[in-house]
Amino acid sequence: MQGSIGATHRSSCSTMPTICRSLSEIAVLLAEMERLPHLVLVGSNYVTVDTQLKPLGTRKLPSDPDRLAVAALFSNPIAQPTVMLRRLALDKAGARYGKTFLTPSRGPAPMTVATLVEDYLMFGQLAIEGLCATVAEQLVLYRWHGGNTSSVGFQRQMELSLDISRHLMALVAATRGVAYCDPTPFCNHGARLEPASGTDLAEQWHPLRQAILAAFGDTPGVRRELAFRSVLGTRSLPAMLARFARFSLSHRPDSDELATIRAYAAKTVRRR
Repeated sequence: MQGSIGATHRSSCSTMPTICRSLSEIAVLLAEMERLPHLVLVGSNYVTVDTQLKPLGTRKLPSDPDRLAVAALFSNPIAQPTVMLRRLALDKAGARYGKTFLTPSRGPAPMTVATLVEDYLMFGQLAIEGLCATVAEQLVLYRWHGGNTSSVGFQRQMELSLDISRHLMALVAATRGVAYCDPTPFCNHGARLEPASGTDLAEQWHPLRQAILAAFGDTPGVRRELAFRSVLGTRSLPAMLARFARFSLSHRPDSDELATIRAYAAKTVRRR
């Protein structure tokens, strides 16, 4: 295999490990990197457990590099605790957590984040370059409790995540020569939709969709991700549920997609 390989994670507990990996599980990631030698990052799905290792649920994520490239504009579709990275390729690109390393001419000013979303900034840049994939296997147990990074400072994490989404879209616009369109109304960081002006977002969606197709090509993976983002192009709950029902006839929703629709439905009902 070309280059050195490293696995990485951020522990969510100071006294107990977050991740359980066996040599056979690591071999699955290594095999994917050997199968697709251009990849710099390979992750996996995972099972969330409580402090007693009781399963709480499974997080299933996009796998196809083309789909991941688009999905990264709207959320972080890569599970940091599961990731294996190709170290030499990262060093060659100057890639580091929390820093912009893609520097196209006429691109956005470099961004730096110190905490909470530093993995998203690096993974997102790798993803839009088509350098990431996720295997379908559930290779990690992720221990969830009140002290996890993702349950502390949630509001700030969401604000920074939206900043990164806009930054990544600006990088795509500069590197692929397409118009910049704000991805914010179609983002679902933390399974949360941002407030929008009006209920019909068609005027914002159509130019964004065209820009993404022009930037990444009309591939099955790109089409799959755009199909879900189209569901989010309304803030009318009945219309969104109808769109999601039609979407689900052709596609199996991922964990984050289901969580987003459920959260929006629950929030809308509580307001009534």
